[in-house]
Amino acid sequence: MACCLAVALSRRWSLARSRMPWRRVTQFRNRRFQSRSQSRSRPLFALWNSLAGSERAPERYSVLCSALADLGAKEEPAGSNSGPEIDHLTRGIADYWWSDQIRPDWCAAAVSQWIRRGLGLPDWNRKREKPFAPSIPGHPFGRWLVGCKQIYDWAAENDAFLSGPEPGAIWIIGYKQGDRQIYQHTGMVRSVEDGATFTTIEGNWAQKVTSRPMEKTAPICFIAWWAVL
Repeated sequence: MACCLAVALSRRWSLARSRMPWRRVTQFRNRRFQSRSQSRSRPLFALWNSLAGSERAPERYSVLCSALADLGAKEEPAGSNSGPEIDHLTRGIADYWWSDQIRPDWCAAAVSQWIRRGLGLPDWNRKREKPFAPSIPGHPFGRWLVGCKQIYDWAAENDAFLSGPEPGAIWIIGYKQGDRQIYQHTGMVRSVEDGATFTTIEGNWAQKVTSRPMEKTAPICFIAWWAVL
């Protein structure tokens, strides 16, 4: 009899617990946490799957994750090429290159930094000290390249051009001014879609780090920064 009573009370307590408001709130929070975790991890799984079998896939994945960590970081104030959210990408550009330019464009600097961080390399000396523009062993560029033409020239010297977009690759857009090629803007390939477009991850577009679709024919080149690793 006592045993039956204990079982009945246990069932009633379990039923009561399931109906308690705090328990329902806890269950809701757990489900919401799991949903958020899954929604955050899905793009990373898709990113990794897109690199399956690719040359230097782990390094490219790590670099893209480094870039995606800055997605949404913006200038403050807008148009200033500076701000606390992008300071780690822009601080010291002029001092590193001993330049008098104030708050220069930072799209190429961001690409250099994403590669550095993704490969786990130490930061550059961002102070105006000798030696001029010091190098970092292990970085494909060797130096902190901060201009689109610098990256283009590096690719030409190292035979690092690609025939089309690949996840993790660098792209450069520009235009002709007479016989002169203008190197206007750069970023990285986040993903490649079927059809005519790929998705970017780029800095200094709309005053922030952003991601958007781009026509595959828009860039003047695609670059495999991992070509020298």
